[in-house]
Amino acid sequence: MPVLRPFRAWRYADAPALADLLVPPYDIISPAAQAAFYARHPANLIQIELGLEQPADDDQNNRYTRAAVALNDWRQRRVLQRDPWPTFYIYQQTFRLPGSAERLQRTGFFGSLRLAPWGQGILPHEKTFPGAKADRLALLQATAMQTGAIFTLFRDPSGAVLNALRPLTSAMPIAAFVADDGIEHRLWPLHDPALITYLAETLAGRTLYVADGHHRYETALNYQQQRGDGGGEQPWDYVLTFAAPIEDPGVRVLAAHRCLHDVPGLWSEDVLAALQSGFEIQRYAAADALAAALRQAMPGAGCFGLLLPGTTGGWLLRPQPHLTLPADLPAELADLDVIRLQEWVLRPVLRHITDDLADKRFVAYEPNLDQVIEAVQQGQIQAAFLLNPTGLHQLCAVADAGLVMPQKATYFYPKLISGIVMHDVAS
Repeated sequence: MPVLRPFRAWRYADAPALADLLVPPYDIISPAAQAAFYARHPANLIQIELGLEQPADDDQNNRYTRAAVALNDWRQRRVLQRDPWPTFYIYQQTFRLPGSAERLQRTGFFGSLRLAPWGQGILPHEKTFPGAKADRLALLQATAMQTGAIFTLFRDPSGAVLNALRPLTSAMPIAAFVADDGIEHRLWPLHDPALITYLAETLAGRTLYVADGHHRYETALNYQQQRGDGGGEQPWDYVLTFAAPIEDPGVRVLAAHRCLHDVPGLWSEDVLAALQSGFEIQRYAAADALAAALRQAMPGAGCFGLLLPGTTGGWLLRPQPHLTLPADLPAELADLDVIRLQEWVLRPVLRHITDDLADKRFVAYEPNLDQVIEAVQQGQIQAAFLLNPTGLHQLCAVADAGLVMPQKATYFYPKLISGIVMHDVAS
């Protein structure tokens, strides 16, 4: 069963400057954003979360060792300070989905989760990339600090946890700022021992579904293996975790649209030719109309949008009845649009190029439809395949069955901000 306990967070002392100090997770920071964060503040977390590489880097001097030096310097100069007592921290984000005017809120709390093998009360739902885990492990080895949390979901059908947390959000937060993307972030420490005990005991009886942070969790497991299992007594036996009720209306999933790039010899006519035998293809003059038509399809129906450079609008792809999936594919996976896209679309399009349908040399993932459209129009993308989001019920069904989806099968929005609380795994 999950063991979630309070912890003493490291936090930036200059709360009014948080908008200039904190960054999103490392895996959604572009090179341009990385450079902008460096220029924004001399103590911006980018130096830890995703430091710049230098031409002369070696084993003794590299972005990981520089992160450790910066972190130690900030602690000594009290740029970062550690809270005096262990607690849980309520974290609330107020946001609008891309293209929507509706204001939403997602509420949960940060704690320190005892590490356990997958399946022991903690379930993944998607595969990971080996390179990302190696990078995060090198950073953790150098700094012994978890700057970003894994994002977990738990079932709270009665709303008891949310009802316990929400009244506390009327108090003055210890951290509050609005990021450049308009998302509001607020943080409160819990002072009520009874509530802390209630939350820990409640989650001990629930399954935790990892929504985001699979790489961070597996990195923490690898780090624990290197340090030695401390039986729950050592800080490296735990990982920084955000937990939110799956029923919260603010828990939202976007689709990560698949964008092909740098595929040798791939032309627009090749893409259409590869799909004609398997799909009913309908032309739309405008991308917005295509996206609206795609949203009408049921999750798992295997309907996709297609955008190609040099044209306006796009194509709606509806699968022909003769299309099938591998007979040994579990039903929970066969129900997913991302699986059907891989088998019915990416495999025939890339069949002469690669067998790895998540090959980052050729496949990029982008949840923002406007950015996808712009990249296609500018010729940066050879073909973009639009999907509907994976449903939360599908995520739970896959995880409960002990299965995992392809990489980037979900894109939870918004992302947790990194650095608002940090977890020391050394002391």
